[in-house]
Amino acid sequence: MLFRLSYIVALSLIILSLSVAAYTIDTNSDENGNSYLTNQDGRTLYYFTNDPSGKSTCFGNCCETWPPFYADWIDLPPILNRADFSYLSRADGRYQTTYKGKPLYFYSSDKSRGERYGDGKQGLWFVARP
Repeated sequence: MLFRLSYIVALSLIILSLSVAAYTIDTNSDENGNSYLTNQDGRTLYYFTNDPSGKSTCFGNCCETWPPFYADWIDLPPILNRADFSYLSRADGRYQTTYKGKPLYFYSSDKSRGERYGDGKQGLWFVARP
């Protein structure tokens, strides 16, 4: 009886842990209630208006400030559509995740969950919004 109870408790904990797995891409809300995309750690994702659809134009020093985001497996909350996400092969040989054709980036000055210091930078970099 005790063994059976322990087995049921252990199995329940495993199922619970699987059901609360972190998404590789998620959303957060700003102070006005507007949603934006984040990675699994809550770091804000951005797009660059100079990037044509399906191509990244940020290389070299640009990548130091705006590191490309790539997730080899995409797990999304129900609010996001899997068909909106893909990836591209960059000219530097790396892969980069795209949202609606736009390559996604981090901003190097964002150090903590929810920071959005890159939004509007140079009038070219913006928070990716669903």
